[in-house]
Amino acid sequence: MSDSTPPADGPRRSAAGPGVGSAPSPVGPAGGDLVPAAPVRHVGPPPSAPRGPAGGLTRTASPDDLDRVQFEAAEDNRAERRVALTFVISFLATVGFIGAYIFMKIDTASYGSWQNYVLGATLALALFTLGAGQIMWAKSLIPKEYAVQERHDGASSEEERTALEETFLAGADQLGIGRRRLARRTLLLAAGVFPLTGLVILRDLGPAPGNTLRHTAWRRGNYLVDVETKQRIQAGEMRIGAILTVMPEKYEELTEEETATSPTILIRLRPGENQPLPGRENWVVGGHVAYSKICTHAGCPTSLFETQTAHLLCPCHQSTFKVDQGCKVIFGPAARALPQLPIAVDPNGYFFAQSDYLEPVGPSFWERG
Repeated sequence: MSDSTPPADGPRRSAAGPGVGSAPSPVGPAGGDLVPAAPVRHVGPPPSAPRGPAGGLTRTASPDDLDRVQFEAAEDNRAERRVALTFVISFLATVGFIGAYIFMKIDTASYGSWQNYVLGATLALALFTLGAGQIMWAKSLIPKEYAVQERHDGASSEEERTALEETFLAGADQLGIGRRRLARRTLLLAAGVFPLTGLVILRDLGPAPGNTLRHTAWRRGNYLVDVETKQRIQAGEMRIGAILTVMPEKYEELTEEETATSPTILIRLRPGENQPLPGRENWVVGGHVAYSKICTHAGCPTSLFETQTAHLLCPCHQSTFKVDQGCKVIFGPAARALPQLPIAVDPNGYFFAQSDYLEPVGPSFWERG
């Protein structure tokens, strides 16, 4: 084929077919360079392909297209089976991840390291083969075609929009989702099961806490006992400025949750030093006050008491509480005062709790202020 000579009044429009757009004008009489009459869009073969009459592009297959035509049906089936195999491997790796997470024993010394190895390997294999299968699908099963769109100003013409729609639909057809049942089904199998890995991991969150964050093991009548001696504490035994960590009597029988939320500190202030909050005047016995030991910032144990200033310090982030003023926060990141435990003494002078804490103990969150 040879290029036709354009008329003298200007370059001709492309005859490449509807939706292709304007093609570059052929070489002029003086042998000049190609001058596009308008923004150009080529779909199909590259611009160097042979030209037909009137300077239009002849729609000839690219080398890749020719290779695709010559591709044997048996080889095409083998390519699809390879893609399907990667998806099956991804599915099996996902099942292996879930199985290892649920069934690996936790009562062996090497449990942690071996489970981490297995979980990491199966999760990596599942992700790798899922992605590799999709890449292989694109490389091996989708026909290849050149498409070049030159930059232009303004909105696309109706012909170009129609061409885009046709190109999109042709690409969807070439993807072969409807025809390649084996690859489609194995892709859906692997991709459908993989999200279960995230759901299985949520198992570690455990059961919903319910109202356990708002109650401790303290009940009316529970005696305060020293956690070291496990003995009841009698009024007058502690020196002024002393601090003790106390728990309910028989705290060894408490559940893990109750043990975590019940630690309390008993402090003896100087006579007349305490300034109880309104309504808490009877929560104090002879200068003895009891507050939760769990810092309201991050849950660290508050155990550093400065006698002269009546400051209680959390060693983790330096939150400081004023013990003689309801343990209010005077410094640091804690958002609220330490909860106070109402205490009293029995006829023999032993401290006991009047009730549980009337506010949640532990770190603050959106429902605790």
